[in-house]
Amino acid sequence: MARVFGIHVVELCPGVTAEEFERFVLETFLPALPVSQTPGVDIHLLKGDRGERAGKYIFMFEFDSIEARNRYFPAPGRPSEELKRLIEPLRPLSKKWEALSARAKTDYVVLGSMPLE
Repeated sequence: MARVFGIHVVELCPGVTAEEFERFVLETFLPALPVSQTPGVDIHLLKGDRGERAGKYIFMFEFDSIEARNRYFPAPGRPSEELKRLIEPLRPLSKKWEALSARAKTDYVVLGSMPLE
C-alpha cells in the first residue's frame, strides 16, 4: 500500500505575521480538526528551518494509502460527502485560514523509502 503526502505550500497574505498564523493554526485550527473521525490520515504544520524556504510553511496531509486519500478526496480538490459532513462545522475556521494565507496543493505518492534506524 503506497502512502500519499498531500503537500500544501503555504504563503502568508500581506500583513500577516508568522506569529499570528502559527497561533491560529496551532491553538485553534488543528485542535478543531476531526482527526478521530478520519482514520488513515495524519496532519502536520511544518516550518522551514534551513534552505530556500526557511521560515516558510508547509501544511501536510499524510494518508496511509491511496485508498485513504481517495476516501476523503475522490477527485482533485473535491472532498467526499463523508468529509464534507465532518468539516462543515469548520467553515468559519477555513475562512479565517484563507484570510491569513494561500496554499498551492500537490499530492505525492511514495514510490520508495528508506526507514530511519
